[in-house]
Amino acid sequence: MYCEKHPSSDNGFILTPPYMHNDFTFPLHIHKNYEFIFVEEGYLIAEINGFEYKLCKGDGVFILSNQPHRYTTPEHSKSWTLIFSTDLIPELKQIVKKCPFSPIIRVNNPDTRAMLLKNKNNPLRMRSILYDLAAIYCDGEPAPYLISDDSDVAIKIIQYISDHYAEPLTLKEISHSLGYNYRYISGIVNKIYKLPFPTIINSHRIHRACALLDQGENSITEISILCGFSSTRSFNRNFKSIMKMTPKEYKNKAK
Repeated sequence: MYCEKHPSSDNGFILTPPYMHNDFTFPLHIHKNYEFIFVEEGYLIAEINGFEYKLCKGDGVFILSNQPHRYTTPEHSKSWTLIFSTDLIPELKQIVKKCPFSPIIRVNNPDTRAMLLKNKNNPLRMRSILYDLAAIYCDGEPAPYLISDDSDVAIKIIQYISDHYAEPLTLKEISHSLGYNYRYISGIVNKIYKLPFPTIINSHRIHRACALLDQGENSITEISILCGFSSTRSFNRNFKSIMKMTPKEYKNKAK
């Protein structure tokens, strides 16, 4: 679980071409930009603020700013993810401040679906299409449960881990640093993240390690230290558990 940093948060920023995925699986994370993911084949599971949604062929989902979310593919999926600034659709930002809607967007109109697939590499066309998708989103059912005081604290926990992942961390230390009762913090972690705290920390560290391996500027031993692991052995074990391959295999694949 981590605070993901996308290429830009400039006004009007839209990432094109979008990220393309086969059998998409991604750990719990947050970011300030909006996110739209669209499924072309199969299905995947999106978890947002602790609630699960099944996305089938032709379905999309809107992720709002700072909503903890993750994706898993139980069998097979082909999808793509579009990241765009909250300022790209300023009207939407004002609407969701009052109440978010159900994040599922079912693109039933064949013309809209065809436009999505045809123009996903064209930022100007995509901006126009995003307005249509935002209108569909706002026609959905209100979902006030997606924003709560617990969600705000959950975001603080993620941001703290993002700033201190290279240090030895415990949940008690985080609760003390953030000024909350330990049992309250522990309850939020169990409710929203549904993972043991060491798994959350190690997932964050491993995905930071992947970014460093992609850059290719550090050795595996250096990366294990930079990402907060006490030994290369511990790093290798946790990396293989999460990524299903060794750091060396990942590095060779990145090349």
